[in-house]
Amino acid sequence: MNSLRGKIAFKWSELLLGVFAISIWLWISHDGRLHWDEPGYLYTAAYIPWQQILYEGFEPSGISGFNVSRLGHIAIIKGVAAFNGPGLDFVNSVIVVYLLMLVALAVTGYLTLRLLMPGAKGLGQATLLSLFAPMTVFLAFKTCPDIPALLFAALSCLFLLMSLEHQTWFRWLILSAIFLALTGLTKHVHAWIYISFAATILLFGQYKCSLRNAILRIVAIGIGSLILFGLTLLVLKIPLSQFLEFMAVANQQTKPLVAKLFQLSLTYGLFLLALPLALLNPNRRWKWFMVVWLGLATVPFLVILSRLETRYLTLSVIPLAGLVWLALDTLKIWANRMRKPSYRALWAAGMVSIIASAALIQPLTEHEVRTDQFATAIDKIQLDAGDQPFSVLVPWEYADFHYLRVAYPELSVFSVYENNNLTPDELIVWQQFQDKYYDDRVLRTLDGVNALPGLKYYIGFESTFSIENLRQMLESLPLGSFNEKISAKIQSISPLRQLEKSWMWNHSAVNIQAFSRVGHYQIFRVSLLPQSDSA
Repeated sequence: MNSLRGKIAFKWSELLLGVFAISIWLWISHDGRLHWDEPGYLYTAAYIPWQQILYEGFEPSGISGFNVSRLGHIAIIKGVAAFNGPGLDFVNSVIVVYLLMLVALAVTGYLTLRLLMPGAKGLGQATLLSLFAPMTVFLAFKTCPDIPALLFAALSCLFLLMSLEHQTWFRWLILSAIFLALTGLTKHVHAWIYISFAATILLFGQYKCSLRNAILRIVAIGIGSLILFGLTLLVLKIPLSQFLEFMAVANQQTKPLVAKLFQLSLTYGLFLLALPLALLNPNRRWKWFMVVWLGLATVPFLVILSRLETRYLTLSVIPLAGLVWLALDTLKIWANRMRKPSYRALWAAGMVSIIASAALIQPLTEHEVRTDQFATAIDKIQLDAGDQPFSVLVPWEYADFHYLRVAYPELSVFSVYENNNLTPDELIVWQQFQDKYYDDRVLRTLDGVNALPGLKYYIGFESTFSIENLRQMLESLPLGSFNEKISAKIQSISPLRQLEKSWMWNHSAVNIQAFSRVGHYQIFRVSLLPQSDSA
């Protein structure tokens, strides 16, 4: 009886610790940051019918084939939009759905590791701890296509493994092929997770059937998924060339090796230490399986891609959890040589460091929208306007305009963005695109601005968020006069000055006066000078 009570008490303590850990994870993840592509996806799902997405080339990014190559992602968001169209409720509903998908990804990863590492105790804790990797914290509360694509790819890998371990293998093979096809339709590059996993399985003989049957089943899943993928494109009448066209821009921006290494450190943070600790683990089979899988899932992208983002390396999320378990197991072996108070103090310090580093890294990751700061900015504008009608003018169309149109559909918001990177012919095409998809929400002349009733506000940001955050972090360090040099250097590499990307910014007939600032966003009051009437 005492033994049973002890087990129940232990289970309750584990459960409470898990709830506490997830609460901390949700707290540090809920930061209001969105990647620059997300508002475009949300706008597409909320306002654009399938006909225009599939056949009329609606691409807010300007990259041909971009939306079409993420059909599964857009379909999920459109499904949410069917219940509650544009508005903050819609945005928050999509975020909740994708957060649940991220949790499902963690569960799928845990189940996969249980099959790969039978008898390993503490896989649940290792999976939970891996959620605090900066790349996983980055994905939380976001609406990127990477999240459903990662989940579908992980399910495909899990069902592949089950098809290799069960006598009733056929149904698992079918499920694996279906989810691999869904991966391709959502974000096809994530199918590499299946390829890297299958290759690792064959290298290490991680199957209960014969090698011949293992190869046949792996290939059958691949062929089956390609057939499903091809049939979907055929039914939708989408050429494969259009589906893959956006990949041509993947290597247009080149970054030096040091930038890649910096991005690597931002992606994994302190979890980079899991690799050497795992290599010290005596279990050779498990550690080399995870090392090879992680290597196959990430190294090709490090080599091939000329620039990296945090989400490009999230394909390693499951093998990373496996390495975390191996690292923890190594530490437990070492702990047997330590006194309990010292071990507990070291464990507590490690956990605090992991949580703190994950939180500190997030401001340096790729994002271009702060939903919390936008909400405060809109409240400030509404308070200042009082009962008077007002309009919000936005100089950055891709992120800010799309987000405000989706989150605040009742708001009188207009794009005053000017694209200076186009030839005259390209400019005509682009303006036709704006007129078709944004209705009368684009203003190109003073007459258009002057026709707006009531007050006018101009809102935007000056520097790239991550670079500005890095500058502020470094300036807070006690570096004396060196701070000025750091600030100037960082400011010079900021590629975006979105506040100035409007024909209104330097117009002689436009008076722009600073009104307020909320985080990255600067708010201005706009008035037109008398000569604007003749413009």
